Amino acid sequence: MLTPIHITRGISILEIPPIRNKSKIRILAEDGSVYKINKQLTSKNHPYRKINEVLCCYLLHIWNLKTPNIASLNTPPSILNGSSKLPPAFRSYLNKSDQAIGIKIHEQHCTFSLLGDDPHYWSYKALASPLDLIKISLWDGWIGNNGRQNTSKDIFFGIDKNQKLDIFTYNHGLTFGDIPYAFLSRNYRNKSHFSLLNLDLSKKIVRMITDRDLIQFLSEYYRQAIDTSLFALPQIFQYINPIIPVSKEARSNIEDFLKNKDRNQRVFEEFASIITK
Repeated sequence: MLTPIHITRGISILEIPPIRNKSKIRILAEDGSVYKINKQLTSKNHPYRKINEVLCCYLLHIWNLKTPNIASLNTPPSILNGSSKLPPAFRSYLNKSDQAIGIKIHEQHCTFSLLGDDPHYWSYKALASPLDLIKISLWDGWIGNNGRQNTSKDIFFGIDKNQKLDIFTYNHGLTFGDIPYAFLSRNYRNKSHFSLLNLDLSKKIVRMITDRDLIQFLSEYYRQAIDTSLFALPQIFQYINPIIPVSKEARSNIEDFLKNKDRNQRVFEEFASIITK
């Protein structure tokens, strides 16, 4: 069930050395949660990245994939008190923006690294839903995700009630090829979007799924997820627009990109060709 964007108020910038760097800051909010603001979401030259982040959060939930919750953070001038060491780009952004998009921090989590790219049987068994990693890659292809260039692959693991590892994906400002919607080609696609499939862990997961026709299963999942996403788009934009205005032209360009049947089919064919090698 889709719900409106959570709105809260930032009360303090956490200036703790281990977590302060030039790419992100963390803000304590009135709701008791800590939120991260990425520098990529503050860029004047790429205003669409904030829309991408929020839109992708909704779409990932529709695809039944785990991602941190987001919030619209009111950032009053008082939040900058005592923050002299804050990077200038963030200080300028918070000064000029009444609302910032924050990604909720999960306190108990383990960030993925290439050291954890282990094809061992027990690495597979540690995952609550191993196939989610493959589904995220398929989602990347559909949405045109230009992220996952760092060693963390924008993936982290949370712990579920059975002490298994849930796979979370985060940082989605660079989707749609990281280009303005006005120039968004309906045929845009890139095999590099399937970078998660190059992981040894992903290859292990594909080999371990023997109880079903994996391609047929993922094809049906892909089709249903796209249909549900397209049906939900008007409501999603209804929730986004009061926080971040989205023009009718932008909405139309996004919808045309996501519903293009020829592109969607070719994305799946490229995806399937990789996992069946």
